[in-house]
Amino acid sequence: MAPPQSIHEASVVAVCLAWADGVYGLAEAIAVCGFASSVRLQLKRVLAVPPDAWRPHLALRGCEVVAVARYAARRGAPFAAPRRKRAAIATALLVAANHLVCARFFGSPPRFQARRLVDTALAAPVLEEAVFRGVVLGAFLDRCPASPRACVLVQAALFAVFHASNWTRRQPDFVVAQVALAWVCGTAYGAEARAQASLWTPIFLHAINNAVSAVCFDDWTTVRRKPLLVLWAILLYATLAAMVRCPPPPLPPCAPSKSR
Repeated sequence: MAPPQSIHEASVVAVCLAWADGVYGLAEAIAVCGFASSVRLQLKRVLAVPPDAWRPHLALRGCEVVAVARYAARRGAPFAAPRRKRAAIATALLVAANHLVCARFFGSPPRFQARRLVDTALAAPVLEEAVFRGVVLGAFLDRCPASPRACVLVQAALFAVFHASNWTRRQPDFVVAQVALAWVCGTAYGAEARAQASLWTPIFLHAINNAVSAVCFDDWTTVRRKPLLVLWAILLYATLAAMVRCPPPPLPPCAPSKSR
């Protein structure tokens, strides 16, 4: 039996992708993406992989990332170069600098764990951005092209529900803070993905956020000034989402003028 956290995450992803694909995509969505993390955990148990075994864990995690990325690419996820490269670089530098400042003034003592860093800073950003900003946001925009901001907000809400899985093992205040930040971050990542017409910028921003969180904010009980930290992060990502202007939909082609 998979842990409740994995069941929660897999269920949210499966429902989102099944809705995005329609009824006929239900089986593929569940098989490829929905329960990918649960299948990986089950394989680790069947193969009797010890917790400190690096190669089998990374191999299974890599297969999961490739499967989800290929699935998202087949559904039209924009794995392309950012449309506005200078803006993407400036945004990434701003977020990185902010996170380093937060780690210095709010974080707990750094706890470097290479395996955890690989999971949270490399695998998770690719998986989650491919699913939520690639497939789910793309499906919302296809079905509701006249309301792009509403599409971004709704997919961010689903992203926040996905992150409520930590209720099984964390303190309540941590879960509330994480869900709130996930909704704000999901809004910023979605606005950035649409403005750049690329997933690479939100993947990089997501990786920065997860890397600093894994190293300096892993032990929530030792984090200093928690309310101020949450407010600081919300203001950062709300500002980022407000700065990103979603490009307007393309105009229909003009009808050729009739010559008299």
